[in-house]
Amino acid sequence: MIVDWSPIEILISVSDNNGVDLLDSTKTDFVKGITLKYKDKTYPVSNSLYNSHFKYLGSARTKYYLPSMFGLQLLPWKAVRAFYLYAQEHYYLYFGELDGSESRDDTFTIDWGDGTKDVIRFTRKISGLEAKDKWYLNDREVKGSKFDFVK
Repeated sequence: MIVDWSPIEILISVSDNNGVDLLDSTKTDFVKGITLKYKDKTYPVSNSLYNSHFKYLGSARTKYYLPSMFGLQLLPWKAVRAFYLYAQEHYYLYFGELDGSESRDDTFTIDWGDGTKDVIRFTRKISGLEAKDKWYLNDREVKGSKFDFVK
């Protein structure tokens, strides 16, 4: 039997107390200086994924899909909404893709560039055809891989 596991991805939105999208570069320069550290590698924010990979939006995709590491990407909601129907009309930070076919215990540290950091942790335990996932934000268990920050 062949099992096709979906890749692991993280989706992050950031707004201020008034609901202003802090990742929208037409409104703020908050995104400058943000990095994500994963396995001793630091990823700065990029928009190369949208400029290249998402040109095929709406085209057919094969079932079998090999994960590709795109790093930390800034994406407009239209690109995100193609895969995540709950996406609102603002920008997102996207990190991925990690191989979903293996058990893991991964830590991702977001450095906001202003002296503050947040830590996301993901664990996956695979047993046969079942995967048990857990997500944590700063040591508190949360549901899913979408994180909404208020800064």
